[in-house]
Amino acid sequence: MTSSSFKVLHVTFNWGNGGAAIGARRLYGAMKKHGVDCEMLVVRNEHPGNPEPLVYERPLWRVKLANKFYARLNRWHKTGSPVLKSYNLMPTGLDKIINNSNADIVQCHWLGANAISIPEFGRLRKPVFWKLPDMWAISGAEHYNLPEDKPRHALGYSRETQQNHEQGFDLNKWVWRHKMRHWRSEDLDLSIVCPSNWLAGCVRDSKLLGQRPVRQIFNPIDTGLFQPMQKQEALDALGLGHLAGKKIISFGADGATTARRKGYHHLVQSLETLGKMRDDCALLVFGGPKRDKEDMHGIEAYSLGLIDDVRQVVKLYCASDLFVLPTERDNLPNVIKESMACGTPCVAFDVGGCPDMIEHQVTGYLARPFDTEDLATGMDWVLENSSPAMRGKVRDIAAARHDEKTAVVNYLDYYQTALPDHPGLKKLRETLD
Repeated sequence: MTSSSFKVLHVTFNWGNGGAAIGARRLYGAMKKHGVDCEMLVVRNEHPGNPEPLVYERPLWRVKLANKFYARLNRWHKTGSPVLKSYNLMPTGLDKIINNSNADIVQCHWLGANAISIPEFGRLRKPVFWKLPDMWAISGAEHYNLPEDKPRHALGYSRETQQNHEQGFDLNKWVWRHKMRHWRSEDLDLSIVCPSNWLAGCVRDSKLLGQRPVRQIFNPIDTGLFQPMQKQEALDALGLGHLAGKKIISFGADGATTARRKGYHHLVQSLETLGKMRDDCALLVFGGPKRDKEDMHGIEAYSLGLIDDVRQVVKLYCASDLFVLPTERDNLPNVIKESMACGTPCVAFDVGGCPDMIEHQVTGYLARPFDTEDLATGMDWVLENSSPAMRGKVRDIAAARHDEKTAVVNYLDYYQTALPDHPGLKKLRETLD
């Protein structure tokens, strides 16, 4: 490596499914496509691809010991919250791998599930840029809080702010204080990236990372892959041609029907209202268990199961007249930007990063949280107002907002705040003007 070269090391837990892993792969791929020398370091390689990532294989004894330790912690942690938790207390050795690499910038993504321990992260000695996929970096062990929860990231973790659904020893407070001890040092050169303005605001309000630099940068997607096609063509390709006369509503997420945060229960309630308003709708659900056709308040519902082929997912968006995501907390949901890149307007609650993507009654509808009747009103409004012109506008806005080159340029500009005199970074940035 010459003195003028510039290299980025992406670090994330897994190269697999799930919104955070997909977002990490997309940013990595966009950088590679636009000339950035970068590698991806993962702890678990669940989704082998090309190019293959660097995989940090841990000794089996260490993995088993960590799994037993965290299983006991989960039994000890008495909470009514279904939200995923990561403790990251056991040493992994990943800090040494990163510090000994030839990377100029360390670009971190999802680091839960003990990808790297909290003290090891604090011992990183290269410029670190952390793209936050959720709230874990500013919280205790929780990856999100829920609408009824106290905003402990902003209030601080004390006896007074402990959630009503938690009992006994406050493990979230202990993990948060562990982060405070190890992440406040000036030796940790840390800058934060947030895909949504909502999460950026949460970081600025947080007692843990509120003094760190924060910048909002949209996640990129491949708009050549996610692009419009004719509805009937898409329905026929999916084997759903018999739904040609229906208004198609689609809903999908990781754990679509089981993860409370994604809001399937809100969707079911809203369909009861929508079924009284219209008799021409069908619902397509993906990301949950596959089931036979159901009748949901007069609306035909098809649960298509898990779909790993992204080309099939594109067809689902294109077969739909609208995509709905009644999420309770979300950063910048992949499914919304994917749907919009395919020209399909979206309906969601006005929460999290949804208003960063959906323009109310322009490219979709933002319902009052968590008003299921307003959600039904929003779906009806989109179905009544959707037109080729509207779908074209939805596509154009999404393509501009999530353009890969724009995202890469924004990241390189941010990297220059840490390495303002790096000749390789300067040269690379100039080539993208």
